[in-house]
Amino acid sequence: MKGPIYSVEKSFRELRKLRNTEFQALRDMYVVNKSIEQENVDLSELDPHACQSPGFTWVLRDFFGQHIQ
Repeated sequence: MKGPIYSVEKSFRELRKLRNTEFQALRDMYVVNKSIEQENVDLSELDPHACQSPGFTWVLRDFFGQHIQ
């Protein structure tokens, strides 16, 4: 089974039509690329001790604190 074929050039042309400037289209291309990279991150590459750092605890506290208020 063959997947869809994506053209970077065509994608850029379409984004350029939607955006006011070439810079905005380039920024969108970068964001799409980074989003795809994040989707493909292998979980084994993540730091197993990340959940133990105090920063993680504060992020969780702040996140849930928003919804309590």
